[in-house]
Amino acid sequence: MKDGVSIKIEHFIFADDLLVFSKGDLQSLAAILQVFQEFEALSGLSISQEKKSKLYFHRAYTCQASICQRLGIEEGCLPIKYQ
Repeated sequence: MKDGVSIKIEHFIFADDLLVFSKGDLQSLAAILQVFQEFEALSGLSISQEKKSKLYFHRAYTCQASICQRLGIEEGCLPIKYQ
């Protein structure tokens, strides 16, 4: 639990790439970014929010643009092809 938010993180790691699956609401995504920031502070390793990071949403979700704008991460399109 982080700041009163209970998050369950599912992830897959491929070499130096990481896919993280979450609930998808702004509060959960902000909590995940906080975890990444804490990881960066401890390890010196960071995610590339502006260049390589993307948010993918279920097609029924309606607040994608707002969430992407607030978090500073571009929205990606599904399906994706891992390269």
